[in-house]
Order: sequence, then C-alpha cells, then structure tokens
Amino acid sequence: MLVTLGKDNSGMAVAKANIGSANISASTLSSGFKTIIQSKYQYISNKTVTVDGINATQLVIKDNSTGDHGSLTFLNKNNSIYIIMISTPDNNQQTIDMILNSFKFQ
Repeated sequence: MLVTLGKDNSGMAVAKANIGSANISASTLSSGFKTIIQSKYQYISNKTVTVDGINATQLVIKDNSTGDHGSLTFLNKNNSIYIIMISTPDNNQQTIDMILNSFKFQ
C-alpha cells in the first residue's frame, strides 16, 4: 500500500512479510535496515513505540540529498513483520504519531 500525504515529498507505505515460524523480530530487522540505509540516509534515532497495543521499533532517518525525514516502524503481529514507512519534509513527529495511532491490526 502506498499513500501520498499531500505535502511535497510526504508519503506513506506499508509492507508486510510473512515470516511463518522463523524467529525474526522487528527489532532485529530494524537493526539490519539501519546498516543498509546508511549509504543514502543519515540515521537520526530509534525508539520503541506502541502501534495498536504492539511494541514496535521506530527508526528516524534523513535523506542526505533532499533533507527530507522519514520514519520506519517495524512490528511483529501474527507471524508477520510489518514495516510502516512515513516520509515528511519537516520531520513532523506529531503527524507520524497520529498516523501510527490510527493503525488497527486483526
């Protein structure tokens, strides 16, 4: 799923990967992403957030070429890993939190 949020380079995408019985945690996956993205993006911070009652790991990054900010939020639910990617030109954490708080998983 890919959504444009209506302001410049603002957007959102959600990816879901079925991991079955593999023992891959969202935290482990976020650490791997942190290493991969450092060629184009600047790592800003990471923290634990809650999305629909589920603990998730959130990375905040900045695009070195445009200055846009983004968050990648990783969480495990029902043998799947979800990655919620949100980009904003102004690192608006309030908007990011509002979007994440709207998610409901079944």
